[in-house]
This record gives sequence, structure tokens and C-alpha cells, in this order.
Amino acid sequence: MRTFHHIESVLAGLFAALLLALPIASSSVAADFAAEVNDKGYLDTQGFSVFLYDSTYHPVFVDQKNTAMELILHGQRIATNGDVRLMPTPEQWDLVATLTGRQADKANNKLTASLAFPTFGVSYRLEVAAEPGGVRVSVNLDVEEPELARFYLAEGQRLAHMGSWAFSAVGFEYWSPELFAIHGLDPSGRAPSIDEYMALV
Repeated sequence: MRTFHHIESVLAGLFAALLLALPIASSSVAADFAAEVNDKGYLDTQGFSVFLYDSTYHPVFVDQKNTAMELILHGQRIATNGDVRLMPTPEQWDLVATLTGRQADKANNKLTASLAFPTFGVSYRLEVAAEPGGVRVSVNLDVEEPELARFYLAEGQRLAHMGSWAFSAVGFEYWSPELFAIHGLDPSGRAPSIDEYMALV
């Protein structure tokens, strides 16, 4: 069964900034402060704008700055980024998702960026939707449970530079991709025989 892992977060800092800048005292005023997708493809309202993926990483020099999502309050950028990375504190050469599509939905006042980590077969959508008085940001991972578990295992092994295997009386039945990488072998190949493995070590 295909499941969607939906992670929602309301931008508390944004609302705090908006409340300081705009005295929203009633629901009617908050309703008036509603962002809409404009002709230029970003969310916009009086004194506040949201851009989504107006800039992307260079395909080679991926360590450069990426805005991903930008929040603009009265002409000043108050926050940026807001994307999925594989490490809690990304390093210079941490993997970066590939932007596969971008949509500005004027009917529903929603911005959507479709991204993927092709190496791991993981795709997701970063969405910013207008709500009365602010915006809602969500990340939707479109993966099956076993696929997600394999992704986390493979990424954990890659970061730790550790591998795993399954062994029986007849020899190795399985090698993880990182174990192939550790021994300089093609991960698309079969697990080595005992003799082949002994030759490696």
C-alpha cells in the first residue's frame, strides 16, 4: 500500500514577524491578509511575498547557496531555504535533491516544487499554501514503507561508511550497496563467492 508521509509545520517565526509588523486583531483582518499566486509565479500580499525555487543548485558545484523558499517581508528577505537534506547539519558535499518540476497553482494559491534523490529512488513535494493570516509549508514524501526503510538504511551506511551482508552455508546471499563501494565493486553485480571475497581481503 502506497503511503504519503506528510510532515506539516507552521512557520512560527513568520507569524511572529507578521504579528509584530501587522496588528491582526480579528479573523476578518486575517482573512484580508491572504496571499495569492500572482502572474510572476509567487505568493504575494500586502507587504509579504513567498518565492519557491527561484534559484537552484548548479549541477556540478552543488555547494553554492540555494534559496529554495524565500520569505520577503516589506522588501526584506527574512528567511530562506527550507528544503530536505540527508544530514542534520549538511556538509559541503552532502547530496542535494534534483528539482524535477515547479508549479504555481493560482486557483488554490499554492506553490509546489517536485524534487528527488534519484540515487535512492526517493521523490517528494515541497508545498507552500496560502492560509488566512499566513502560509502553511509541508513536505510530502511519496514512498512505500519498505522503500523508505531501505533508503534510511542505505543512507546511514553511506554516511558511516559501513556495509551489511547476509550469509548462509552456501556463502554470501546479499551485500549492501555501501559494502560493494567499500570494496570498490559494482553494486549492480552479485555478491561475491567466498573465494572471491577472500581474494579481496
